[in-house]
Amino acid sequence: MSLIKRSIYVKFGAVFVLFGLTVWGCGKTNEPVARVGNSSITTSQFEETFIKKRSIDAAQQATLAQKENVLNEMVNRRLQYLEAVAQGLDRRPDFLKKKKDFIKQTTFWAGIEANVIPRVIPEKEIKNIWRHSNINLKIRHILLKIAPNATKKQIDSTRVLAGVILKKLRSGNDFVQMAEKYSGDERTKRYGGNMGYVKWEQLDPKIRNIVFSLKRYQISEPLRTAEGFEIIQVLQRRIFPRKPYELARVQILNTLMRRNTRALNQAYIAYWGELQKKYKVVWFDKNIKLLADSLYFPRPRRTPKGFAPDTSSQFKKLSPKQMDLPLVKYSEKTYTINAFADLVSTGPSHRTRKPLRGEKAIRSILDNILQREIIAKEAQKRGLVNKERYQKQISDFLNRQLYQTIRSEEITKKVVVTDSMLKRFYKEHPGLYKEAPRVKVQVVMVKNKDLADKVYRLARKGQNFTRLAEKYNQMAGTKKSKGMLGYIGQNSYGLIGTEAFRGKVGEVRGPLNQGSNYYVLKILARKPERLKTFKEARFDVEKDLRGRLTRYREKEWLNQLHKKFPVVIFKKNLENTFQEYSTEGI
Repeated sequence: MSLIKRSIYVKFGAVFVLFGLTVWGCGKTNEPVARVGNSSITTSQFEETFIKKRSIDAAQQATLAQKENVLNEMVNRRLQYLEAVAQGLDRRPDFLKKKKDFIKQTTFWAGIEANVIPRVIPEKEIKNIWRHSNINLKIRHILLKIAPNATKKQIDSTRVLAGVILKKLRSGNDFVQMAEKYSGDERTKRYGGNMGYVKWEQLDPKIRNIVFSLKRYQISEPLRTAEGFEIIQVLQRRIFPRKPYELARVQILNTLMRRNTRALNQAYIAYWGELQKKYKVVWFDKNIKLLADSLYFPRPRRTPKGFAPDTSSQFKKLSPKQMDLPLVKYSEKTYTINAFADLVSTGPSHRTRKPLRGEKAIRSILDNILQREIIAKEAQKRGLVNKERYQKQISDFLNRQLYQTIRSEEITKKVVVTDSMLKRFYKEHPGLYKEAPRVKVQVVMVKNKDLADKVYRLARKGQNFTRLAEKYNQMAGTKKSKGMLGYIGQNSYGLIGTEAFRGKVGEVRGPLNQGSNYYVLKILARKPERLKTFKEARFDVEKDLRGRLTRYREKEWLNQLHKKFPVVIFKKNLENTFQEYSTEGI
């Protein structure tokens, strides 16, 4: 696996999802929309939560009832957070360990975002996309293609032709007719060059500014792009409300990173190379080879989740003196075999599923540890994690952890389901566990009507349906079974299920036209509706009962919390949310 996939892309894909969801509101952002106990939910906090899954336009048009629904969810989460703190869950060792690990993770990410990403994706580019993110242009174009190996004479000739076309357009010639005649874009020329609505980031970076500066119906000069020369006309400009930069930035950056994975990989390798020199990283290859040659491979041990390698015993062939040998060091730390053994045996971030094998595996694990550690140290020295963006990320993560833990303690663990409760629920709700009637069907699918009619006639005359299916059936997945669909429900396979339920056992029905295919069916048997046995239904019974008890316990607990932490809603402030969000274009 490349460095980018191991040390950046995974973090960009998984860690970054947790990061960056900060909104900097406008105007009266600290006015409360609710007070929960001694804490407040501010306007900015509400607006941030509301627009995470909605557009600004939808938020501005939201009814008070819609806003109240979201606020009620926020109030309930805040109540649970306050109870978690009241119970001291934020002081438990397991929580403090998660906090420490996440701060390290965030510090590492802050180092990547400050020292790697800007080498490929400048903040200016992200802001430029954001500034234009609320504008869609409906455009049409005439593309004069130029081959990649075109000569200067051919390029100049195409440029002259583009000038002639532009002159005709500005003299009143119809754009649609000119596109149909001259454009090399086969996809759009039949529609008069119409490209529909496009976003800023969809256009060639060389021409974005020019195209987005065009007024409605204005025609551009011939623009040189990777494909040739383009003449573009703006037909319509849509302007939408725009999300705050810090919230929109996450999605924009994720998109740009996916497009620039290779360049980010190269930037990361370059940065890591610089840090290795700065921190004087030294590898002890002789000791790594000694470790690789001395590893013991024990039999896997049984665990609750299956068999797992006992990596802790892989080092038992080494003497105490050998265990103190260094594997790698840098200016601030040395990793001995002993330290490495501890990491592999107990470190959750570096535990391997398979036993260690060879120098390459040892070096890979150590290299990954060093990258995380040194990049985080460099970021820590610069105080990057103290930026408000990262502090909020840490706060949000810890709040989520407390929320999940308190719900586990107060809801999940307090919902007890016994076997007698399951049996009683099953008896009291038989309608939930009935198996619908089913029909056993065999089918022949063909691609044309005439052949379907032929199969139908032969089947009605008494020819063996299995042999007909073996010879004619083209339905994927049923060829080996000779057209056997087995028992199906009335809503299975579209028209097939519907038609099968209308027929009698032994009857041939069809041909049915569904999509581009034709079907001939034979009904082989029927099964009436029946009540599943308790054993058959047990999984669903437990799921249903546990769900009901969980909802009841949650409601009961939240009522208790509302009494413990009084809640006040400020309706006027809630009604006034989103009024100060800008909707103007650029």
